Amino acid sequence: MLVVFAVLFYLSEQLEDNYHMKGIAKGATLSIRMAVLCLTSYVTGKITDYVLENNLDRHRPLLPYR
Repeated sequence: MLVVFAVLFYLSEQLEDNYHMKGIAKGATLSIRMAVLCLTSYVTGKITDYVLENNLDRHRPLLPYR
């Protein structure tokens, strides 16, 4: 999480310096990335919870191949 927030801070600085984005435009751009981060964290937690709850073997694929 620290690395992700560091990347968001770096991106914020780059948006200000290179693209002169400030205020709502910069916030909207960063919020999209933050929403993706939250969604990824949520999905990963749900998958991990499902695997641990059902005692699935880690060598067996979670999703069947079609």
